[in-house]
Amino acid sequence: FTIFYLTSLVLIPLLALVLRPFELGLDGMWNAISTPRVLASLRLSFGTALAAALIDSVFGFIIAIMGCFHGFQVTGNAESVGSRTTQAVVEAIFVVIVFDAFFAFFFSALGYN
Repeated sequence: FTIFYLTSLVLIPLLALVLRPFELGLDGMWNAISTPRVLASLRLSFGTALAAALIDSVFGFIIAIMGCFHGFQVTGNAESVGSRTTQAVVEAIFVVIVFDAFFAFFFSALGYN
């Protein structure tokens, strides 16, 4: 019964969120979501999500490259694995911070303050 109650606690508000706009009818719903204010907010939200996804994929690529680079340099003992892992983490953090600063300056120059 616990899973039933927990899923009900989550799904009933989500169901209300989905069904509530249909009370207006399709014409009323279309009129509500096609106002310039709603379209501007959707454009801003999806534009920001796209920019964040692109930046995060660059950061993920950097972390993967650093991990692979140091992983291929591991010699046969466990001490080398620990040392290379530590170096990879520290260098990846540093490179991500540098790229984050670059993206901040880049998007600030484009006017995204």
